[in-house]
Amino acid sequence: MALEKKDLKLLAELRKCYPNGDDLCILGDCHFHFNNEELHEICGIKKNNSDNLLRTDLDSLKSAMNFKKAETLDIEGSPTIKLDLQNPIPKDLENRFDWIIDAGTLFWCFDIASVWKNILSMLKEDGCVFHLNAMSGYFGRGYYSFQPHLFTDFYNQNGFEVITLAFRLRPPHILIKKRTLISKLKESFHNITGLEKKLDWQKIPQKYIFLNKAGRLEMKFSDSMAGIEPDMIPNNAIVGCFARRIKKVPFTSPIPKK
Repeated sequence: MALEKKDLKLLAELRKCYPNGDDLCILGDCHFHFNNEELHEICGIKKNNSDNLLRTDLDSLKSAMNFKKAETLDIEGSPTIKLDLQNPIPKDLENRFDWIIDAGTLFWCFDIASVWKNILSMLKEDGCVFHLNAMSGYFGRGYYSFQPHLFTDFYNQNGFEVITLAFRLRPPHILIKKRTLISKLKESFHNITGLEKKLDWQKIPQKYIFLNKAGRLEMKFSDSMAGIEPDMIPNNAIVGCFARRIKKVPFTSPIPKK
């Protein structure tokens, strides 16, 4: 489970728009693939100290995103709270968090419905939730791949407003290892050719539930099915969803809606 620099950019934008709430929970023993200098730059914080180049930790992220408390939750590793989200949660976790960030946990859980029910139970009445999960690929690194349609139907039918639905491509052959001459040359090439921009988060309108076009570095969604659907999709695509609770309703299993 991890958050990358492109994920941080999207989260920082969302936090700026929805600044209320002090308590954050990240699902997963999360690793942050950016340093404090990048964190402060993206969050608009002016700092100049010797810790800037250190990899971001939970406390740094909490402060930069204006939370007073932050927890991580996982069944393995070294989270601040260790438990299995597939089982009933303790009473003290109910209605506790203003924001919950699923940093790639849900698609690793066999009993998805129980985990989702617990996520909603842990969230405060007007809380926000953000998911990062596999949409395609990630073979050997998860149990499921999720379509964007699942998130819109689930949250719209459970008393939430879906604010942002998006995807991001993460082709394994262009991943860059930092601090080498080759990595710097690759990064420059990606910026010049516009490849880096193609790998940013791409918004999806909620009613665009059909994949009409796809290529090695491309996915296009539409509100109607194409005459000929794509026969291949990019490997390692991520779906993201940010939703805010409007009213608390009994947990509902979604029924497909177009």
